[in-house]
Amino acid sequence: MDFALWTPGGVVIAIIAAGASVIGAVLAFRTNGRDSKQKLNQYIDERVETKLREADLQIDEMRNKLFAAGRVFQAIALQAAPDFHPNISPADIKILEDTIPAVWRDKRTA
Repeated sequence: MDFALWTPGGVVIAIIAAGASVIGAVLAFRTNGRDSKQKLNQYIDERVETKLREADLQIDEMRNKLFAAGRVFQAIALQAAPDFHPNISPADIKILEDTIPAVWRDKRTA
């Protein structure tokens, strides 16, 4: 190795180059870290949005089934004889009380 190349000007240039590369590496790392965090946040947001959409569709489907069950119960109640009162368990009544005709609920709980 020839030490004659290490002149004061060469040393200053080497120090500046080394400093610039270190600063560049730090900036690249910080930017990459922010980009990674942004990508992770974006992924999480998209995943949450997808799951919420799926849950919303399931809730709508369940709501439609519950309303259909209510319409079926009402149709049966309208067609049944006035003294007809089905034997429905209290637990089922509690779950479906919004869909069961009041006449059937009142007879069972009375």
